[in-house]
Amino acid sequence: MQRDTSSTKLNALKLGKRAIQHRIESGDIDAVVRVARAKGASRIIRYLMRLLHDRREIIRWRAAVATGRVAAVMAEKDTEDVRELLRRVFWWMNDESGALLRFGPQVIAEVLVNVPELVDEYAGKLPHFLDEEPFERGTHWAIARIAREFPDAFDDVGELLRESLGADDPYYRAYAVMGLDALGDVEALSSLNGLRTDGAALRLYDAESDAVRNSTVGAVVGVYSGNR
Repeated sequence: MQRDTSSTKLNALKLGKRAIQHRIESGDIDAVVRVARAKGASRIIRYLMRLLHDRREIIRWRAAVATGRVAAVMAEKDTEDVRELLRRVFWWMNDESGALLRFGPQVIAEVLVNVPELVDEYAGKLPHFLDEEPFERGTHWAIARIAREFPDAFDDVGELLRESLGADDPYYRAYAVMGLDALGDVEALSSLNGLRTDGAALRLYDAESDAVRNSTVGAVVGVYSGNR
C-alpha cells in the first residue's frame, strides 16, 4: 500500500513550542510558516512572542521576522486578529504591562510590512517611541524598515531622523541614514560627509543572509546614502 506522503509531511509539522524554537534556532522560518498555515497561526504567535525575549540576538531577530510572516497567514482569515496582535505589542511597550517587550518596534515593523493593509492604521504610532527608552534603537530601525516598502507611511518623520544624524548613539545615526534613504531625502543624504568616516562599531541584522554582522556607521553610510 502506497503511503500518503502529503499526509505524512503534514503530520510531521510539529506544533509544540520546543519544535518552533528548534525551527527558529536553525533559521527555518519557512517551516514555522508552514506549521502556522497547517495548524493555526495564533498558538504559533504565542510561542514566537516568548522567543522575542531570548538572550540571543539572532533568535530575537528571527522571531520578529517569523511573527511578521505568520501574521500574514493570520490576515488571510481575519485582519482583526492581526490588529489585536499589534495592540498587544504596543501594550507590552508600556511600563504598566509588567512584561516590557524591548523588541516591540521590530515586531511591529515586520507585521506591517507583511500585512500592508494595516500600515495606515499603525505605522504613525511608531515615531512616538523614537525617544522613549528602551525602544529608541528599535524604533529607528522599524521606521527605516517600513519606509523602505511604504515611504508615504509617516508624516514629517524625516525631520526627526535628521536630528538623529547627530545623536551620540551610533545606532541612531546608522538607522537614521537607512530611514532617510528609504524616504528619499536627497537633501539630508547629501550632507553626510562627516559620517562617511564614522568608525563607531555596530552589530546589524542582515535579513538576506539571516545573520547579525559587525559593521560601522561609516559603512552603513556608504551603502545607504542615496542608494534606493
